[in-house]
Amino acid sequence: RCFASGVFHVFPSLLMRARCTGRMILVNIYIFYFLVGSVSAGPIVSPEWWPHLRAPAAPSDALVSPDQEEIEQHNIKLTSKSSTATARSAVDRHLWNPLVSIHNAMLSTAADIISTFGFASSLSVGLANFRQLKPTVDAMTLYLDETGISKELGKGFTSKLFDNMVILWRIQKHYRDNHDLRDLVAKKRNPEQIPDMEEASRFMRFATASYSSHMIRGTRLGRRVKRHRALRFLPLSTRQLIGEHVNVAEEDILVMDLDYGGEREHLHHFVATDHANKVVVLSIRGTFSIKDLVVDAAAFTIPFCGGEAHSEMAKMATRTWSVARPYIMAALKEHEEYALVITGHSLGAGVACLVNILCHQRSEEEALGSKSVRCFAYGCPPVFSPLEFVPDVVDGTTSYIHGDDVVPFLSLGSVRRLVSTLSWITNESGSPRQFMSRKRLAFGNKGPSKAMINSALQGNRVVPKRGCPLLAVPAASVVWTKETQPGHFDFKVCDTRKISMLGIQISQRVMADHALRTYEEALHYLHDSNSII
Repeated sequence: RCFASGVFHVFPSLLMRARCTGRMILVNIYIFYFLVGSVSAGPIVSPEWWPHLRAPAAPSDALVSPDQEEIEQHNIKLTSKSSTATARSAVDRHLWNPLVSIHNAMLSTAADIISTFGFASSLSVGLANFRQLKPTVDAMTLYLDETGISKELGKGFTSKLFDNMVILWRIQKHYRDNHDLRDLVAKKRNPEQIPDMEEASRFMRFATASYSSHMIRGTRLGRRVKRHRALRFLPLSTRQLIGEHVNVAEEDILVMDLDYGGEREHLHHFVATDHANKVVVLSIRGTFSIKDLVVDAAAFTIPFCGGEAHSEMAKMATRTWSVARPYIMAALKEHEEYALVITGHSLGAGVACLVNILCHQRSEEEALGSKSVRCFAYGCPPVFSPLEFVPDVVDGTTSYIHGDDVVPFLSLGSVRRLVSTLSWITNESGSPRQFMSRKRLAFGNKGPSKAMINSALQGNRVVPKRGCPLLAVPAASVVWTKETQPGHFDFKVCDTRKISMLGIQISQRVMADHALRTYEEALHYLHDSNSII
């Protein structure tokens, strides 16, 4: 990761001018990996068998059943091409763990390089059309000035801002180190009532595929599960790559609106027919350009389908649905027994939830008939209020959060609560007499009070403002996954209304846990292990 950071800070122009440079870096990483792996660790095997290689050999006098002995012999045959590998020395076994760590670090670095290059390429293309974003920026600025929120937010930017942020992080970290934050918002609900992890993992791949070739390659390369698929030469065609990633034929990708740049008023997306599972899938891309960032930032609300919704996301939902609707309706008419699934990640997840609301309006329900419509939202920001106005939509939607991902907690209201909390910290510990107490708290030498913990987790209450209600994700349940130890995950089912009450959590992984790769890895692991809490 340090290598990736250095490359993109020291040689940005070189990488932007020649796409082959990134590929050469990847090739060099592979060469180094294979040389080290071949000399020190023997044959390279699939990660599924690493636990067997790392496990110490059983004592000779241990009682082993015939079935266990047969399984062990089978594992040895799969993980070794010669009898010498089965008798790996103690030194080799101790060397294997560091090599596995080097392997993970190298592929994660290569994945970050490819993903960052794809994201940077998309941003650079969007700069050419930056003038088109001026009306949206002006509208947001006008709203903040008229409601007084601009001055309210400005009060948080004081000379003590950095200290306050560190103290807030310390308080929240103190709680997370001793408690599971998910327990505050856990929902007592039978896990069987949420979609199984196979479905969650499959539609997450659809959400990833909407980001096009660079992000698919980066995601597949950086995953710690079934990496042998990523080590193959991948097809060059974007359509082929998407088809392989989501396991559908190329001809079943009905619409592929994924090109960078261009004058567009809707989000990029693609529509595909998954015959194996009898669904038509609309996958909407998330934040991947300057324009998408502006859409995220225009966070005040407008009337939408009887309630209030994030203004720019609501507009994007209407436009995206109007573009994709003819193809979806034609596919559903051709396959009468198929259902409709809408999915997305980040901004795409928020728009997917709002498109799902549009599909449940009376006019669209008549067109869809008895078709089932479901939504899978990954890393979805709060977008709608109140949820009581869209009960059918809520029942058909499942949202997913991974680790310390900050996006599911980001809204204009939560930012206001964060600034209010920072001001409260200044008032509570900002006097000269409390100088040393403040520093001890910042350096972790002093534990926070109960009042500080409650304020840090939920944020201070703020005066309601027009266009700034308490937004939530319109979902029946939120599946919150977490990496309990390297490569191992669990999940808890949480209440979306309770989550909307939580404040913004500060962590070192607020954006790393929002990455496509981390979502795919967690859901794939849970699908394989069927881990339920």
